Amino acid sequence: MKNIRHQRGFTMMEMAIVLVIVGLIIGAVSIGSNVQRGASYQRLSSDFVQAWVTAYDRFYEGTGRPPGDAVAAPTGLVNATVDSELCGANLRNAMLAAGIELPAGRATGFEDHYGYLDSNGNPQDASVCFVAVSWSEAGATEGTHVSRNRNVLVLRGITPSVANLLDNMFDSRSNASFGKMRQIGQHNITSSGRGPVAWSNTDRDDFGGNTVDLDEAQVVTLNAYIKMSR
Repeated sequence: MKNIRHQRGFTMMEMAIVLVIVGLIIGAVSIGSNVQRGASYQRLSSDFVQAWVTAYDRFYEGTGRPPGDAVAAPTGLVNATVDSELCGANLRNAMLAAGIELPAGRATGFEDHYGYLDSNGNPQDASVCFVAVSWSEAGATEGTHVSRNRNVLVLRGITPSVANLLDNMFDSRSNASFGKMRQIGQHNITSSGRGPVAWSNTDRDDFGGNTVDLDEAQVVTLNAYIKMSR
């Protein structure tokens, strides 16, 4: 008589154990991805943004003027006027002519750009320029604000999570309209009694600014100003 092999399925206990193990694996992968992404954003801050702030300060210390300002009669403004950006080859050459070492950036000839991955793993490109803009500051009376010309670093192509991280690093809080780092368009509001303003998007928004919350979507990017010390 032939032996009959009985086959049986998983028990409820075995299924529960499998589901727990799968959940732990998924959780570990997610945590690992978040840690890796956080480290990448920290490098963007230190190796790119902070490096360009330092390059600006060294230029000013060495020349007594901001990049692009008139040599014979300095105005104290980038490019010697308001709303005239110093970008690309003009920025890089101005730094090199003053003996300032350029940050590593993306590659040779692209030191003013930085490549990184957004929270969905899609490639993004951040870039810097310098410009003088009208900037709201506290007035002579408490609660009032006035507009003054200030030199700023222009930071384009940052995702909302990067914007909030950098804002917290520069200002110890995230606020798109106050502090040293502000979202472009929120940097010169002088109305009295205004409250804090959130950055205009989150990482749930796609590149077109639509809230779709898709894992494969390229995350929307924002633009910001960071005020220089001089």
